Amino acid sequence: MSSLPYCEEEITSFLRTEMPVLLARLDPNQAPAWGLMTPQHMVEHLMGAVLLSVGHYHLPVSESPAYFDAARVRLLSDAPFSPNTHNPRMPSTPGPLRLPSLAVAAATLLLEVDGFFNHFAQHPAAVPVHPLFGPLSFAEWRVFHFKHFGHHFLQFGLLAKSLLPRAPNYA
Repeated sequence: MSSLPYCEEEITSFLRTEMPVLLARLDPNQAPAWGLMTPQHMVEHLMGAVLLSVGHYHLPVSESPAYFDAARVRLLSDAPFSPNTHNPRMPSTPGPLRLPSLAVAAATLLLEVDGFFNHFAQHPAAVPVHPLFGPLSFAEWRVFHFKHFGHHFLQFGLLAKSLLPRAPNYA
């Protein structure tokens, strides 16, 4: 199904174990390598994606099943999300912050990631809809979060290099 060079356990380990350690290093004054988000905007943005993945809210979908099929192939490939890619469903500038601080946002994000795993443990057949990739299974959402977190952690210097493509000697 996926040509991603990471196994399910490695992706889960990144999201549950490595990601919190990296997130704890995020400086509220860190300038992004690209884009306009602040560190807290980025954390709140990731939290929104996690909430979307458990069906907490829904976004309008206007793409065809054929579009989603092609988008899902790209999602499941070993290609990283490109820097400075603009999501057409997001405003061009960050909106107001929703939470009082980066620390609160980070703690809330960690709770929501736990909620993501708990949700799919209780609802393994759920397929919440991503507005650009279509209906995604738990395995597909997990890949999305892996790539999405990696993309933004690279943006804010929490990763020295992209998780993808994976270097052959890293396997």
